[in-house]
Amino acid sequence: MIAGTGATLSIDGPFYQPGAMTLTSVRGERLLFDDPPLGHGGLFFEAAEAARCSADGRSESPLRTIADTIATLRVMDEIRRQIGDVFAEER
Repeated sequence: MIAGTGATLSIDGPFYQPGAMTLTSVRGERLLFDDPPLGHGGLFFEAAEAARCSADGRSESPLRTIADTIATLRVMDEIRRQIGDVFAEER
């Protein structure tokens, strides 16, 4: 679930396999986006881009740079810190 000041977005599946989603406004209005979950099929596109980059001699994709990935990981680490989620390896 992603909560904002104007609405809440509920995703039926795990974040890496989203399917149906419901957007609920603070007034209770709901919009439903019904889409079948992709499963792990979405990883095909990631693997294809990695293959293209490798074939071109690149160590990263211009579509999602290493700097972008590190920035995302920092945000995820901060979320885990705020909710108190600690990996076993970190204990």
